Amino acid sequence: ADDLWRHRGESLVVSGIPNIQPYYSDIDYFYLDETDDRYRNYACNRGTIERWSNLPLLYKSQTLAAEVSKMNQAVESFLGR
Repeated sequence: ADDLWRHRGESLVVSGIPNIQPYYSDIDYFYLDETDDRYRNYACNRGTIERWSNLPLLYKSQTLAAEVSKMNQAVESFLGR
């Protein structure tokens, strides 16, 4: 948890823990696989928003991987790689 606080705003933060946002507000996405039993209770707006945090919801591992890849590309671009 200390690393999250030290690098606030520098990293892509994806949470898979429901209801953690009140304790750490710099979360970018919520991830919950669409096959998870809890998915129907947490997904809103046609599966694009997590119910309690109003964060964008990622529900496919491919979508999660694409967001991580975008972040890696942005970091590499910023560092001039």
